[in-house]
Amino acid sequence: MLTGGHSTRMGRDKALLQVDGVAMAVRVAAAMSAAGAADVRCVGGDLTALRVLGLTAVPDAHENEGPLAGVLAGLDSSAELLVVIAPCDLVEPTAELFTDLVTALKASDAAAVVPIVEGRWRPLPIALRREVARAPVAHAFAAGERAVHRAVEGLEFVAVDVGPIADADAPGDLPGHR
Repeated sequence: MLTGGHSTRMGRDKALLQVDGVAMAVRVAAAMSAAGAADVRCVGGDLTALRVLGLTAVPDAHENEGPLAGVLAGLDSSAELLVVIAPCDLVEPTAELFTDLVTALKASDAAAVVPIVEGRWRPLPIALRREVARAPVAHAFAAGERAVHRAVEGLEFVAVDVGPIADADAPGDLPGHR
């Protein structure tokens, strides 16, 4: 899970921000675990605070280099064949979301599966075949790319409708503020 970044629009660390009394990163990790994730890791951010919350947190080898760096760090830190990368700011993460992405990936030969939201595909959360996706993602990063969506465009991917997905970029995106 991506927990780095500056949370500039939110004004405070989104990973640690509580929704219904639970930190956003904990909510996403719980949904991923409920979906059957063998190992949920937070990439980047306040590693000490994340660990205090009971989460496994690993440093982002390319801190402050954008979200694609976090995706690359997530792929590098996993030994699993299928890797799901999710942002920590999902407002209502569900196990079904992550299960649907992985199920679609297993049913295809694609390198990645992304969700369709409001008729358009979005780059995160994403399910990836680590052995297939890692080299192209690393190549895009080495070539100067920092945006996940542009790197995903270089992969063979499938987009699936998994229902609505909301994230919180600013205080008005949080429940009770919309």
